[in-house]
Amino acid sequence: GSGEQRAEEFMKLIRDPEVKGLISTIGGANSNSMIPYLDFDTIRANPKVICGYSDVTSLHLAILKFSGLRTFYGPAVMTWFGDWSDGIAE
Repeated sequence: GSGEQRAEEFMKLIRDPEVKGLISTIGGANSNSMIPYLDFDTIRANPKVICGYSDVTSLHLAILKFSGLRTFYGPAVMTWFGDWSDGIAE
């Protein structure tokens, strides 16, 4: 989806009191396109665990700068959902 559409979905999850954290499924591209559409006051008022890496770095930095909240640069949900459909060989 577009940055605006993805930001709408992100903000819906932020506002949902049942959601305790958001973990990216993988890195990717264009997370920065969401930033203009995020409501940082709402993010600050509804803190969640936010974890991801790679492309998600732009969201980490924007949330820190505009909401003052810390996020986690860390693992995503297992990347084999997209890249390695059979998992990672041990």
